[in-house]
Amino acid sequence: MVGNPNHGRLYYRCLATRDFIRQRQISQPPALYLREDAIIRPVDEFLRKELTGRPRQEFRQ
Repeated sequence: MVGNPNHGRLYYRCLATRDFIRQRQISQPPALYLREDAIIRPVDEFLRKELTGRPRQEFRQ
């Protein structure tokens, strides 16, 4: 993923080549854009749980 400013906001962009998508027969768009403000809390929470040593099964529920 690559940070990409657009229209005054920061987005994260994930690119997959058409060959990659076709070879693996997946239904993913070639480019996926995620707004930083929409994903920052879930990512922070995930990292906090991972880095504090809390067992994974406790937060999979």
